[in-house]
This record gives sequence, structure tokens and C-alpha cells, in this order.
Amino acid sequence: MLAWLMIGTALAGTVEIEVKVEGQEARHVFVDGKHRGEARPGKPVRVNVATGRHEVAVGYESDARWLVCFGEVDARRDVQVEVAKSACTAISKAPEAREKDTVREGGFVTFTGAGANGTVEISGRRHSVKPGMGIMANVPDGTHDVKGPGCEGKVTVKGGAIRAVAMADGTCVGLDAKKKGKKGKKK
Repeated sequence: MLAWLMIGTALAGTVEIEVKVEGQEARHVFVDGKHRGEARPGKPVRVNVATGRHEVAVGYESDARWLVCFGEVDARRDVQVEVAKSACTAISKAPEAREKDTVREGGFVTFTGAGANGTVEISGRRHSVKPGMGIMANVPDGTHDVKGPGCEGKVTVKGGAIRAVAMADGTCVGLDAKKKGKKGKKK
């Protein structure tokens, strides 16, 4: 699956954001926190916006809980963003948290790795993952239960941070460390 995002000059002071998807899968397009449509093969999503910086997210679903990519584009000039599997080009990573005009719930947890094959669950939200295809969970700040192929634990997101969980060889790296309980002294 390959999608690309083209930002071109439409009128003085505005640009057009166009998202095209190639392959069999549709993707949901969000610009400045608003769902702008579902890009399908042969049916792009076009959005006219003022020149400047704009948040762009491409999601698997219309609720923006599971994202292919999230970031910001500087739309003062033409920009082309390619989305292949779970990688996006020309989108700056995770802009500063905005108070409005955003799909961000708080922070993100990314799931990647050769062992990412099956279903990932974070705080009751489930999505399928495949090796080489990372996925980003859009979650509120706080501690979340995580289950995935070969791993189970908790991950804490604070201040809109991005936490990464890598899956390989039946284990996960990036979960919160388990606190060891205090042992009583023997008498």
C-alpha cells in the first residue's frame, strides 16, 4: 500500500492538500484535527487550507485511535508526503501539543518489530500488526495496559510523549519496568 500527500498552491495564501492511496486499503485523512474524508484508490481527499503549518494524520479508522502517521507539514510551499506501510516522508514528527485543532488525545505508543505479528491491545483498543508494519496508538496521558504477541505489561505516557514498544523473539522492549516490592527483614 502506498499513499502520497501533495500540497500544492491553489490560490494566493492557500494550498491544497491532496491525499491519494494506491493499493487495496482505504485510509482516513485528518487535517488540523478534523476528519476530511476517506482516501481510496482512485478517490483522493482534497482540502484547501491557509498557508502555514498544519497537523496531518493518516489513520486506519475514522476515530483516529490507530494511526499510520502523525505530524506536521509546513505548507508555505509544495510538499509531497509518501505513506508506505507505516512510514511517512516529509511530515515532521509529532508537533508540539496543540490545545485545539488536533486529533491528539495526549500521547502516542508505537508498536514495531519483527515480532509484531498478531493483535496488539492497549487499554482495551485492539488492532492487527504485521512485521515491518508499525502502528501508532493515540492515547490519553496516563498508564495503559498493553498486550501483544509475546508480551504483556504497562506503559506510561506523560506530557504528550511518544513511547515505543519493540516486539521481537517473543518479548517486548519499551514497557514500564516492574517495581520490585520491599522485602521484609528476617528476624
